[in-house]
Amino acid sequence: LKPAWREEFQNILFSMHLSPRLICRAGKNAFPALLRSSINISQNILLISSVPSSDETISSPPSLSSRLPTRAQLHSINNSIGRFTHLLRTSAPSSRFATATISSRFPTEDEISKSIEISTRSFGETDDLCIVGIGSGAAADLACAIARFTNAKQLVLAPVTFGGCVAACASKEMIYDPIEARLVAGTGIGAEMLCHVAVDTSAIVPFGEGSTGVLDATLASTALALDEALKSVNGRNISVRRALLSSYKAWETICSGGHVSASLSEEAVAYVAIAAAHSGITSSPCSAPLAMASCLLPKYFPYGNFLSFVASTLPAIYANAEERGDSPAELVRDIMFSDKNTSEDDENKCESTTQIPLTSFESEPPSTERLVEWLSGSRGVPKLASMAYGTPEVQSMAHDFIEGDIFEDEATQSKLVNILKIALNR
Repeated sequence: LKPAWREEFQNILFSMHLSPRLICRAGKNAFPALLRSSINISQNILLISSVPSSDETISSPPSLSSRLPTRAQLHSINNSIGRFTHLLRTSAPSSRFATATISSRFPTEDEISKSIEISTRSFGETDDLCIVGIGSGAAADLACAIARFTNAKQLVLAPVTFGGCVAACASKEMIYDPIEARLVAGTGIGAEMLCHVAVDTSAIVPFGEGSTGVLDATLASTALALDEALKSVNGRNISVRRALLSSYKAWETICSGGHVSASLSEEAVAYVAIAAAHSGITSSPCSAPLAMASCLLPKYFPYGNFLSFVASTLPAIYANAEERGDSPAELVRDIMFSDKNTSEDDENKCESTTQIPLTSFESEPPSTERLVEWLSGSRGVPKLASMAYGTPEVQSMAHDFIEGDIFEDEATQSKLVNILKIALNR
């Protein structure tokens, strides 16, 4: 890393005005910086916080034990949530607070209703309401869902996990439907809602042993960005480029010297957090990894967390593209290193103060072989079959794609089924 880039970690890495109502900033101490900025916190604050349950560590199979949060990591998440909560209360001493918590991986309609009841009981039907979601992706999803059913005019999201970074920047929240045993997408926040996202890289807590969780998050971000890059409509927007650049820099940091590093660095965690945020921004409702996760994760892969599941689809997405005659590595190389790959609309929506400089790739961009090694997931990708409950039939899972009405056209359904078969080595 260049010395100048190392210094930039002391400040905000980027600040994106993705729309007039959505602002995302990331970097070291991004959350305190957000609270010190011109943001006007409402007099009434509904605080949503979350932490993964330690029960997952006990109930999951040994094959996934290296990817689960340790008790020390759960403790660190609680510390980050506590620190952010203290900063929030200190910055708004005259505001009234109500709190709601969530320990599950995804919110349900019941949890949304209970949280809305807490808000109504505490503040009434006021329109002077700010909803703050701090913690994992579940907190971001729940906060966004609540915002749809209240008169809140402001939403602040501060993730402390990589999954939280994806969820906080996604266009729609994910809600678990226990009857259908699947995830359904919400409607997202309304046009009248002002949303601030603070990806504080100093507070992100990776899951798992060594660099396992960081690598999973890197490859999951790559899978989401690659899937969008392969679509002619969305493949050229600036967030896809930034997601790919950040994911590659993270992967290079972790997988340098011909092996996967067992240790973590501050730079690697920051790169992955930024990549996860951008991949959340880029992911469209027709994203193949998201469609697979929503239809299959809760029912057929209950032991796999969201990012590990999405990471496991990367080799299959790459292989499926090659089967169709595409050249994923060349496409990604062109997107990452061409100066003429972003549309005017995307540039106008995204004001960046600092980005990953292309000079950080030494004298020239990485070789095609190196990009293929990264995009094909040849190192450290979790096996999808290891997350399955029993040995589910591909035909049954394909039926869920069709019944789920996520994609109506047969070509896309066929693509998903093929990706699934490749991922399961069927």
